[in-house]
Amino acid sequence: MLLTPLAIIAGLAVGMARGGKPENLRTMALRWVPLLIVGLILQTIGDQFSWGGGAVVLMIGSFLLITALGRNLHLKGMTIVSIGLLLNLTVLVFNGHIPTRFSALDKAGQIHEGVVASDIAGIGQVGQLETLDTTLPILGDIIPIPLVNEVISFGDLIMIAGLFVLFMNLLLLPRRTGVSIDEILDDEAIPPAGTPTSGEPSSVIDLTTEGVAAPMPPAPTELDLLGLDTGDPASLDDIAEGQLGSVEGVKILPAKPKLGLTTGPKQAESVSLDSSV
Repeated sequence: MLLTPLAIIAGLAVGMARGGKPENLRTMALRWVPLLIVGLILQTIGDQFSWGGGAVVLMIGSFLLITALGRNLHLKGMTIVSIGLLLNLTVLVFNGHIPTRFSALDKAGQIHEGVVASDIAGIGQVGQLETLDTTLPILGDIIPIPLVNEVISFGDLIMIAGLFVLFMNLLLLPRRTGVSIDEILDDEAIPPAGTPTSGEPSSVIDLTTEGVAAPMPPAPTELDLLGLDTGDPASLDDIAEGQLGSVEGVKILPAKPKLGLTTGPKQAESVSLDSSV
C-alpha cells in the first residue's frame, strides 16, 4: 500500500518542521523488536505471494504485530496503529479474506471499461469482492483513493493516521537533561535560601527568620477578667469600698499577698467570683 510510506515520510517532515531532531529516533524505547520484525515479514509474505495459505499467514503476522505493538503503547501514535490493525484482522478472521467493494474499485480507477463484478475472481492475493454474505462489510476495502489508484479500509485509514502521528512524535521526543555534580557544588547553581528565581516567589522557608514562636502573653488575673486596671490604686479603693454592688456574683475578700498592691495604710481587698451566687 503506497499510502503507508507516504504517511511515514509526511510524519517525519512535519516533525522536522516543528523542531524535531533525527537523533531523537535513537532514544526510542522500542520493545519486543524481534516479534515486530517477524510480524512484518509474515504480513508481507501473506499479502504478496499467491498461494492458498496467504490469508492464514496474514492473520498470524497481524496477530504478532498487534501483540508487539501492545508492548509499545507508551509511544504516541502506537495505540492508533494498533486499533487500525485490529480492525483489519477482525474482518479477515470473520471472512477468511479481505472483502472489497466493486464500486470503490471502479472509483479508484482499477476497473477497466466493460468489466463487471462477475468477471473478477479476486483482488490481490487475499481479497475478494464484497457479497451479500460478507460479514462486517463496513470494515472491508470500501474507501477509494483515486490519487494513488487504491482502495483502503477504515482500518487502513486509522493505521495510516497512527503512523503519521507516531513518526512525527518520535522526532519530537524530549531529550533527558540533568544537573552535573559540578553545578551542584557551584555556589551560583543553587541560590540562597529564600531567594525567588525566575520572577516567582520562592517556596524555600528560611528557618532563621520563620517558625520562631512569639512570646506568650501573661495570664489574665481575676481583676483583668472584670475589666479593672490592677495598676490603678483608685480601682482597688473602689473595690475595697464596695462600689461594685451592681456586679452580680462579686464579693469582697481579703487581699491575696501575690498581688502586692496597697491603697495607703491598709491593703486593698481583691475581688473573687462567688460560685455560690
